[in-house]
Amino acid sequence: MVGAIASGQIAECIGREGSLMIAAIPNIIGWLAISFAKDSSFLYMGRLLEGFGVGIISYVVLVYIAEIAPQNLRGGLGSVNQVEALLLLLDAKMGMIDEFETSLQVLRGFDTDISFEVHEIKRSVASTGKRAAIRFADLKRKRLGSL
Repeated sequence: MVGAIASGQIAECIGREGSLMIAAIPNIIGWLAISFAKDSSFLYMGRLLEGFGVGIISYVVLVYIAEIAPQNLRGGLGSVNQVEALLLLLDAKMGMIDEFETSLQVLRGFDTDISFEVHEIKRSVASTGKRAAIRFADLKRKRLGSL
């Protein structure tokens, strides 16, 4: 969030290309901190740096695309950038699911059938996600009772 808030000022001071290059620095340092982490503090520091860098990039890349793209391609290229971000999130989620199943299989033993347990865990996670969803109309309602 801090990177996104600062991104406009950074882009105005050093330009769009400079901002993208500057944002690469916390991204690289963040990934190195995560990759070579010895304890959780390095993981937190890496996540913080990554978040700052991605916050800058998320704003600046759209402005940069709008500046360099021909007028007839601007909307499409901006949309492709957003779709690419969504696909990366989806790919990360699929990787986590595969990793979850592999980890569970190792934990239970390779000769154990984990299909029922995997199904139950996925069902539980899906139902939890549905209950946590908030609609816009819910934000306008007064809450009754306590949390």
